[in-house]
Amino acid sequence: MVVSPRIFKTSQIPARFEPACPTQSIDSAQQEAYFDGPVRASMLRTLLSAIGFVMVLIPRRIVDTAETLAFKNPEDARLRGWTIPMARVEGIGYLLLIRRTGFLSGVVGMIFGLFGSAAAVAPRQYLDFGLSLAYENPDDISVKSWVIPVTRVLGIIALLLTVLSLRDEDDD
Repeated sequence: MVVSPRIFKTSQIPARFEPACPTQSIDSAQQEAYFDGPVRASMLRTLLSAIGFVMVLIPRRIVDTAETLAFKNPEDARLRGWTIPMARVEGIGYLLLIRRTGFLSGVVGMIFGLFGSAAAVAPRQYLDFGLSLAYENPDDISVKSWVIPVTRVLGIIALLLTVLSLRDEDDD
């Protein structure tokens, strides 16, 4: 009996992509579907997990680094007392979000998409709102020139992730 070589172990392939019999090889459409869905989601989950763990473990260092990178005058910024604990809660939120299977589905996905839309459409106002929540003196803080365009790009990415996630839900 000749067994064709497999690219994946059978246990790594979701049931819907498993060959009908042990001698059947996986075709390129099945490989593409496997890598397009589960692998893409796994990579995104890994990235969000890393971000979440870092935010939970060292939120102050994250905020200090972000201020140094994004503000022209980081020494003038005065954080509100609850900003660092909220950064930690945000990290916990990322970790809880990725534990779900459809992690940008339902209400969470819609909220993520709304925030992304706001950042994409009105990045300056989005940033001003965020600064007013996190800092006692948002009017004294000057952001570097690259911050507004990057805020827009991150908003577009958030919006695209939400749309792709919702589209994947409709396909199931």
